[in-house]
Amino acid sequence: MPQKNSIESKEPKLRMKKRSKVRSFFRVFFIVILTLALIGIISVGGVAGYTLMYVNSQVNGDILIDLNEYRQDQSQTTILYYYDANNQPQELARLHGEVNRVWVAYDDIPENLKKAYIALEDKRFWEHEGVDWVSTIGIVVRGGFKRGGSTIDQQLIKNLTGESGRTFSRKFNEIIYAMNMEKNFSKKKILETYLNTLYLDAGCYGVQTAANYYFGKDVADLNLAECACIAAITKAPRAYNPIINPENNEERRIDCLYFMREQGLISETEYREALDYKLEFVGNFSAISNTTETTNNSEINSFYVDYVIDQLMDHFQREYDMSASQAYRKVYYGGLRVYTCVDMRIQEIMEDVYENRYQMGEDEDLQSAMAMVDYDGQLVGIVGMAGEKTANRSLNIASDSPRQPGSAIKPLSVYAPGIDGDFITWSSMVQDYGFMVDGKLWPYNYGGNAGSGGFISVKTAIVPSYNTVPAQLVRYLGMDYCYEYLTEKFHLTHLSEADIAYAPLACGGMSYGVTCLEMAAAFSTFGNGGVYYEPAAYSVVTSSDGGKIWLQRDMEGEQAIEPGTADVMQELLKTTVYSSNGTARKCYVDGFETFAKTGTTTDNKDSWFAGGTAYYCAAVWYGYAANPRELKNIGGGNSPSGRMFKTVMDRVHEGLDPTKEFYKSGEAETRYYCTVSGLLAGSGCASTAKGWFKSDSLPQYCSGCYVHDGISAGVKKEYFEPTSETETISEEETEVGENDPTKNETPTEKPTANTTSNATKPTETPVTNPPATQAPTTTPSINIEPDNIPDEGDN
Repeated sequence: MPQKNSIESKEPKLRMKKRSKVRSFFRVFFIVILTLALIGIISVGGVAGYTLMYVNSQVNGDILIDLNEYRQDQSQTTILYYYDANNQPQELARLHGEVNRVWVAYDDIPENLKKAYIALEDKRFWEHEGVDWVSTIGIVVRGGFKRGGSTIDQQLIKNLTGESGRTFSRKFNEIIYAMNMEKNFSKKKILETYLNTLYLDAGCYGVQTAANYYFGKDVADLNLAECACIAAITKAPRAYNPIINPENNEERRIDCLYFMREQGLISETEYREALDYKLEFVGNFSAISNTTETTNNSEINSFYVDYVIDQLMDHFQREYDMSASQAYRKVYYGGLRVYTCVDMRIQEIMEDVYENRYQMGEDEDLQSAMAMVDYDGQLVGIVGMAGEKTANRSLNIASDSPRQPGSAIKPLSVYAPGIDGDFITWSSMVQDYGFMVDGKLWPYNYGGNAGSGGFISVKTAIVPSYNTVPAQLVRYLGMDYCYEYLTEKFHLTHLSEADIAYAPLACGGMSYGVTCLEMAAAFSTFGNGGVYYEPAAYSVVTSSDGGKIWLQRDMEGEQAIEPGTADVMQELLKTTVYSSNGTARKCYVDGFETFAKTGTTTDNKDSWFAGGTAYYCAAVWYGYAANPRELKNIGGGNSPSGRMFKTVMDRVHEGLDPTKEFYKSGEAETRYYCTVSGLLAGSGCASTAKGWFKSDSLPQYCSGCYVHDGISAGVKKEYFEPTSETETISEEETEVGENDPTKNETPTEKPTANTTSNATKPTETPVTNPPATQAPTTTPSINIEPDNIPDEGDN
């Protein structure tokens, strides 16, 4: 908002007020009487001697106000930064409570601003020792202590102590404190502290925030006219606010420039140019988010900034044993410099998709959330809800609201643990059938399909997301073993002991569930060689001057699973995307190889999608946040959470190199295997396919095409004929991993099972089995194509 300086005479109007002769008489009379009284006191009591001793002890004694400690105790604005495409830090947001202050060092304050304050407030600042006696005596003679006369030192004392009365005792103490300050601190330190503690209206404490608010600039970039404008505010901040009361500020600004010229601080040319300069005011904090929840006009932070705040508060409590209130004050008032991990391009894409509810239809009650990380554990983007964000630190579903994951849990709870412990491989044969729980067969696959009863490979089971095979594997591996991977390896934090059961571990029916952030971090281990990183929203947190590091992210991750396991899991999860019956087949990222896993829960109330490319890994939840109810039309690879994933990731990958390959550790390799036995293909195998195997735990070679030691519910092998890998799966069964509303509810009692923890890999296969499953009445068909040796992902 430009302001024109229409000034006819740009010289200050120095008006002398007439005073009553009567008032002058009584003032002189009072001073004479006071002087005589003081002489009398000295002559009769020796009090003056004691007073002088007291003054000397205070002025030359210990520091009365430590300016160094004061700075540390001051409420200062915290600034968050992000790194741009050139890896340069740029301001992301500012956090402050009731006091918005950014401390600026003396050398970073422009000389013209220092000169403006000295000219207007204390022209003998560099000469006096805390008190300008010439000015003080003159003020007393003219009007007592009510008329000012305070030096910069004295004004600073008043600002620091908060004492503003006009009594003799306050003024006396102020003088002592000012002289003590001059004895202990340099003029530069005093002026720096003064300029950083001034209140300059509009919530601005210090010249840095004032420069940003009024002119949208860093204080170092202010010109002479702008410096005079800010100095003019100091006398009475509201009355001289240049936006609210421009005439008042203009008059005092002209006075300031005049004094600067008269005191030889600026030239005539500088003076005239500053008078002619047309000021333009911003009137808000540029690139600033005021995170005081009670401030009506505060800007709304992004979900990313909200999460940074939450993470900082949590880490200060953990690292420094702070209470929640202490951590809050440290974050909002501590003058921190926080260097975040956000990728602003990605965050803006996510916010655009979610705020505009792309791919979400017209039902305003539908919600979704998403978190994205890179493979070094940096949180590059997060959105906690769809639609417009209207409050700071509001519900963030992506980080704070766990939901049942459904089949999306299977890679973490079953397949990765089994491969990591060398209990199963890509081609291990597992019975596609359930077992008896409470006298009933459990679980069922999608659509009420009880399974074929035959043996199928792990790869064949994961593509359409069977429920029966994970249930058999949980039983085989042990519930404690699977649960320990979820909590200790993949760091899912919202699980409870009630989740040490078949339905939670095999089908994702947890008591509480998981968050998008947890799932993104866990799935990223499949793309980086098995290393788990706690998702990091910041890299380092320093003091305002950078001299102290408060928090620093641990760059070392944790080897959660073996590198070879990660390589195999990565390839397994690609088959859900690129197989014709894969549950994620419609949600690949255009032009970029993608791995993924879908998940839905009982009655289709939650839709999940977790996966990644060679660049990023993300997890999406989709459903009704309040009053959960059934999602419609989500079968046939048409995952709504997958649509959100694809919409965001397609845009994120625009301009990226599509030839970049996934990380591979070199500890896994491809081999052909027998699709009947699950062993490495021998010369006599009629049907083979290619799969991925850990190099140090390859299966044996097949010497006869029948199921060797397949994992089952204890049914004798003669009940079943081996089932070929190439068995046709109907379109209706392509989403078999999504829990059937009537068939896959949590059993009321845990079936008898092996629950021995295998955190340290057992040397023998678990032997405790539940009651045998009743054999199907019909024998599954066998479909072997001896002349076809396909890559199994093509089927």
